[in-house]
Amino acid sequence: STFISFGETAGTIDPADDLDYFRFSAQAGTGYVIEVILDTHTDTVVTLYDSRGNRLAENDDYPGLSLGSRLEWTAPSAGDYYIEVRSSNRSLGRGSYTLSLSIADDHGDSIGTATSISAGVTLGTIIPASDEDFFKFSAQEGTTYTIEVVLDTHTDTILGLYDSRGSRLAQNDDASFQNQGSLLVWTAPSTGDYFLKVSSFNTFSQGSYRLVLEVTSTSTALSGIYFGSETSSVDGTSAEFLLDIQESNGVVTGLVDIPQHFSGSASIAYGDFTGEKLFIQTYFYDGGDEWECYHFGDRQPDRQTVAGDYECYLVGGSTTDYGSWSVTRIDSQ
Repeated sequence: STFISFGETAGTIDPADDLDYFRFSAQAGTGYVIEVILDTHTDTVVTLYDSRGNRLAENDDYPGLSLGSRLEWTAPSAGDYYIEVRSSNRSLGRGSYTLSLSIADDHGDSIGTATSISAGVTLGTIIPASDEDFFKFSAQEGTTYTIEVVLDTHTDTILGLYDSRGSRLAQNDDASFQNQGSLLVWTAPSTGDYFLKVSSFNTFSQGSYRLVLEVTSTSTALSGIYFGSETSSVDGTSAEFLLDIQESNGVVTGLVDIPQHFSGSASIAYGDFTGEKLFIQTYFYDGGDEWECYHFGDRQPDRQTVAGDYECYLVGGSTTDYGSWSVTRIDSQ
């Protein structure tokens, strides 16, 4: 048998009782399309076998292929499988043909029927050239994604990115001058579901491809208004705590307001956000006294809450205050 992969392979049946065998590797649960497209041959039969020689499927004539043959089949397990091409009339039939092997098109053709995917590789096929494959994935605000269509037997794709309302956010034809696959690098403006469309560039390009979705970087997306409280471990009192902060590349600026513990609000003197950990240094004035405060916090898994400990020192004095705090984001996102 001749080993083949995705794409087209030329073959010839001569003499008429000739049998052509091909071997290919299949993945469990993946659908495959096997076609025998007639050239000078007039009528073929295609048969599929497992590695033990058990016949799994067979087709003589398939509508739309004249007297050519076609199988649509899903692999029950991973391994090597075998394709046999022969003449329907093994006394008279002879001539050339083209054997095509591709991934079955099992992806939706609209946002409403899109195939859900996550980070990784998804196989797809555009057949016919007017076919469109839609995919849905969940994105996190501020996270950067690399989305690429890697060509297999397909020759030229277009990749589109859409929000849940169907508005196009980005599109790419060719990944580079020499690569007619498609590539997008995109940062999610908000958390939610987004949609990808893979289609052909022209009316005659069709075939298989691989859709690759990767998380390139996770942005902090910390900026916002947070409200909660802080509790002193010294005297047990609690106070409302409001943060109005902006974060860019790990640098945090903005205002801190703790009215019950200090008079009014204070600008952040120094702020840092690295690895989901927040540090803020502020100077508050309570009457004629100046307090230097340090707030240490960790952003929680919900990405909306920050909680931690604080320490405050009376500038020029020996009085200290320390305790815990927690705030939750309250502005719309």
